[in-house]
Amino acid sequence: TGLNANPEDEEALGNVVIGDEQDPGVDEPLEPAPDPTEDAENVISMFSDVYEDVEVDTWRTSWSAAQLEDIEIQGNATKKYTMLDFVGIETTGANLIDASEMEYFHIDVWTPNMDVIRVKLVDFGADGEFGGGDDTEHEIIFENLAKGEWHSLQIPLEEFEGLASTSNLAQLILSGTPVGQGTLYVDNVYYSKMPTNVVEVEKSAIRIFPNPTEGVLNIESEKEISRITAFNNVGQMVLNIDNPSSTIDLSQLPGGLYFLQIESETELTVKRLMVK
Repeated sequence: TGLNANPEDEEALGNVVIGDEQDPGVDEPLEPAPDPTEDAENVISMFSDVYEDVEVDTWRTSWSAAQLEDIEIQGNATKKYTMLDFVGIETTGANLIDASEMEYFHIDVWTPNMDVIRVKLVDFGADGEFGGGDDTEHEIIFENLAKGEWHSLQIPLEEFEGLASTSNLAQLILSGTPVGQGTLYVDNVYYSKMPTNVVEVEKSAIRIFPNPTEGVLNIESEKEISRITAFNNVGQMVLNIDNPSSTIDLSQLPGGLYFLQIESETELTVKRLMVK
């Protein structure tokens, strides 16, 4: 099973911050992926210069149909896949990942030519073995992501609906089109959870209205807000505003469910928002 993400024209989204755009025709990123900002205590990192990584068996299994090169972009370690049909990344045996306390899967991707990028997670179940009868998996499908820029995909683990568990995660499988011809740069692969200072929605002193909104959103808060970040329902960051005003215009966002992270100096509040 899969979940399709069909982003609209991203240039029309006003304050969208997904990555640095490059001139058409550039076939490799000139800048590294943006550094993640989550606290290390809330992260299980597979690959990132920002965090201490867990052990990974391999970033290209023997059954993969892709080539892998470890490169650096301005000193930042990056995985480069070429001739990509699909690639398996494994954390098996003693390296199984227990993400049962995590809430998100994150990966930064950059491609010059891929129209479809698929992200699959596979959990080996309680026995921790492949083919033991309790393996589960789910794949998220991203279509028509803008080429030539970094995309920070922050995917809620609950969107991987086919996973019966996230306690024995053993495989991450990346695939897409054009089959056997894809080029994909990858960085900052990790699982994360909300920090403990996140305020529960019903207890937060921050108020947003109207909700649902047709575009204009008002924000009331007793504390000064330093940043507002919005994610769509498949974890793509679609809005990032520093020092926002009390009224923001969301009229360029497609209708649907969004999650607003509203930051002040002392806390982070998460709000659900419907855009008509």
